[in-house]
Amino acid sequence: MSEDHAPQKQKAAASPTALGRAGQLVARLGEGRRPIIVALVVYGVLLIALNTRVVSISLVFFTIHTELLVLIAVSGLVGFLCGYLVRRHRDTGREDS
Repeated sequence: MSEDHAPQKQKAAASPTALGRAGQLVARLGEGRRPIIVALVVYGVLLIALNTRVVSISLVFFTIHTELLVLIAVSGLVGFLCGYLVRRHRDTGREDS
């Protein structure tokens, strides 16, 4: 019985559906978006390279010293979370009305 199922498992692993998901992702990116993605990656690398100096941040009751890149990343994360929570709150409010 196991001999009959072995060839079927090999066919399933090499099926176009399994391999097609990555191809579909690449197709969705499209040729027009690739230069934008490359530019964003280059920008990210430059952002990291140029923002490695240590800065002082006053948090009212105490001061911390950290790299500027960490400050930028934390600020971006806080902004993203605030936007996510506001959008989630708006979506929930629309369902009720």
